[in-house]
Amino acid sequence: MESQAIFELIGYSASLLIAISLIMKSLIRLRIINGIGAFVFVVYGILIKAYPIAILNGLIVIIDSFYLIRMLKRSEYFTLIVVTPGSTYLRFFLDFHNVDIRKFFPNFDYEINP
Repeated sequence: MESQAIFELIGYSASLLIAISLIMKSLIRLRIINGIGAFVFVVYGILIKAYPIAILNGLIVIIDSFYLIRMLKRSEYFTLIVVTPGSTYLRFFLDFHNVDIRKFFPNFDYEINP
């Protein structure tokens, strides 16, 4: 296989990784896959001597790494809040997640008990 075809495969692989990263629900997975895709673009940029591509994607690798390290160092992922039975937040939460609640708990019926 000639080098031009290999370079193109590397570029397409990088593009595919970036596209896949954007459909991730988890921010950690998004940063990891996006960082890998950006790194492959750095390699691609260097191979084809397109240094602006390499530099920009090098910055993306640094940014992804920074936020990934920051996310992984955080010891607190959840915060507990006090919710009263008739609170606006509770009603919003139940309405927002109604489809999933019904899927897993078809008989669920929330009533405020005085």
